[in-house]
Amino acid sequence: MSLLNLAALERSSRRPRQGTAQRQQMTADVLGRVIACAWRVGGGNDAATVLTPGTLSARILAHLESLPDELRTVLHIDHRVDGDEIEEASQLLVGAQSVGVLGRLNPAHTTAVVRADALQAYALLDAYEAEFPAIVAWARKVAQG
Repeated sequence: MSLLNLAALERSSRRPRQGTAQRQQMTADVLGRVIACAWRVGGGNDAATVLTPGTLSARILAHLESLPDELRTVLHIDHRVDGDEIEEASQLLVGAQSVGVLGRLNPAHTTAVVRADALQAYALLDAYEAEFPAIVAWARKVAQG
């Protein structure tokens, strides 16, 4: 039960700038919003769902073979000694946080907790699905595990 009107925030963030009606570009921030909404929708009533950059990276890497072509230029894999990680993992969380889907205990805290309720997440996911259907379908798979 969030006090924020997430649908209004999302609509205002998607307004065309300077009179242009261009399609929104897929960025790591936008992808983070899509994945967080899919995660919340897939989590049912579990309000204790926690996302971390490591968890997101692991889930995305597990579904790398079905990654939509549009995301291949957005996401980059960082091959590390302790395991591969998505370079943009923290940007994914920041994108979701910017529209109020996720919240952090403090700005430097890496753990983000889902703040949007299921209805708000469904509404946002519906809006993204109209623009990015293949990416939303892929994000739902990522959220399921």
